[in-house]
This record gives sequence, structure tokens and C-alpha cells, in this order.
Amino acid sequence: MAAHWLQEKRLQHYAYDVRLAFFQRSRTHLDRLDHAAHDGTQTEHGFASLFRCPARALGLAWLDGRQ
Repeated sequence: MAAHWLQEKRLQHYAYDVRLAFFQRSRTHLDRLDHAAHDGTQTEHGFASLFRCPARALGLAWLDGRQ
């Protein structure tokens, strides 16, 4: 199971990142927690969508507010 949410950055208003958490059926706690974007900018990263890829992979798309 996977979940995503937005987390506001503290340095600038309306700047936020997409965060990810992955869960395993055999565990009762989250397996990994990470930022989706690694560009290091204080901009909006939002409207995220998780989708299924071939070979049981997971994809994530979001809008990038830099441009």
C-alpha cells in the first residue's frame, strides 16, 4: 500500500512537497518515507496522482510550480 500527501515548506508561503509512505502487509508500521521531488526549490509541487505501472510498479505524477 502507498500513500501520498502534501507538506508545506516553512521558508516560503505556498511552497510544498509531495511526501510518500509505503506500507507492507506483514508490518504494522510504514516502510519508507520520502520526498517525491528532489529539486530543492521553494515552489509548489502538488496535485499528485499515484498510478499502477507494468510489472506491479508504482508511478507518481505531480505538477511542478517552478515555471
